[in-house]
Amino acid sequence: MDRTAEIRGSYTRMMLRHVRRDDKLSTQIYEHLGDQAGAIHDAGRLEWFPSDVHAQVVDDVLALWGRERALTLYSNVLLDAMTMPLMAPLASGAVRMFGRHPASIMRMAPQAWSLIYRNCGHPRYLRRSSDERQACIEIHDLPQEILRSPGTLLSFEANCRAALRYVDFDGRSRTDSPQLTSGTIRIYADWSSAA
Repeated sequence: MDRTAEIRGSYTRMMLRHVRRDDKLSTQIYEHLGDQAGAIHDAGRLEWFPSDVHAQVVDDVLALWGRERALTLYSNVLLDAMTMPLMAPLASGAVRMFGRHPASIMRMAPQAWSLIYRNCGHPRYLRRSSDERQACIEIHDLPQEILRSPGTLLSFEANCRAALRYVDFDGRSRTDSPQLTSGTIRIYADWSSAA
């Protein structure tokens, strides 16, 4: 059984669409991707690519733009993905079932994860407070391919920011990775109220 860590080619393609908005960033990333750029652009919506291909893109973004700009870009990509056919039913369904609240989106992390990532670890939603102003996504069993990519790890934090933005809440996220060597990270999000 193949256990290669993979990410949807369509998700990486969305990342490249956002990258193209910056000529300098775009040039460097496309040079690093070489022939793989064409394969990404031609990928079907459900096609899988090795996680290293996606990691190359997000690691370049992080190296060139720094943490805050990279977080914004990664968050924008997931927000776009949440309006596309693959994820839109899950995101809108979460709001209909659980209300327009960050926890409503974050509790669906395991289901959303399986739409984008394969063999890339297992997330679970942890409620952090009784007043529903904090949440944690714990991702365990992260493979080495993912652990070696600071951009990919940071993009997981950006996904929590995207969840806040999707429901128009102000908040923040942070990554806690004391167990990174064991393949586990925790991403905490907290929020105050709707923006």
